[in-house]
Amino acid sequence: MCVCVATFISVYAPTLEAEHNIKEDFYGALDAILQKTPASDRLILMGDFNARVGAEHLVWSKVIGQHGAGKMNHNGLRLLSLCAEHQLVITNTIFQMKNGYKTTWLHPHSKHWHLLDYVIIRQKDRQDVRTTVLCEELSAGLTTICHITKDNLQRLLDEKLNKIPEEPADWPALHQATYDAALEAFGQERKHHQGLVRL
Repeated sequence: MCVCVATFISVYAPTLEAEHNIKEDFYGALDAILQKTPASDRLILMGDFNARVGAEHLVWSKVIGQHGAGKMNHNGLRLLSLCAEHQLVITNTIFQMKNGYKTTWLHPHSKHWHLLDYVIIRQKDRQDVRTTVLCEELSAGLTTICHITKDNLQRLLDEKLNKIPEEPADWPALHQATYDAALEAFGQERKHHQGLVRL
C-alpha cells in the first residue's frame, strides 16, 4: 500500500515595512524548511504572507493561475521567486471566483481589498485542489465570529484526525476529515441581507 505523508507549514511573514534583515531571515528560514521537506510529502504551505503576488500569470505561469488579484509588490516578488524555486503553486489564483472569496485584507485608506493570505502546494499536486476560499474579516462582529470558528475548526480537526490510524497513512481519509471539519466549523454559504457571509 502506498504511504502518503502530508507536511503542513503555517507562517506569518514580515510586513512590507519590516526591515530588510528581518525579511531575509524569514525567507531564509522558510527556504531551509522547504529544502528539508521530503519531495514525496504532500506539502501544504499556508498563512499570512503580507505579500501581493499580482496577476501576471504569463510571467509566473506555473506559480500563479489566471485569477490573481491586484499588482505585485516587493514581498510578492520574494514569495513568487521562492515558489518558482521550489516548484510550488499559489492555489488562491487558480480558480475563477469573486474577489470577496479570495481577498482578505481591506486597506484602511484606499478601501480596496487585497490578497495577502495564501494556500500553496507543489505544482505536481495541483490537480488535487478543488477550490481555495478564505475567511474574510469584514467587520468587528464577524471578526469575532471568525476567531471563534477557527478555534472550533481546530477542535473538530483534532477530533477527526485522531480517529485516523497513523499507519498506514490514508490520504483520502485525511482529505475527508479536513473537509468535514471545515464544513462543520464554517457551514454552508448563507444569505445575509444583499450579500454573502462566509463563516
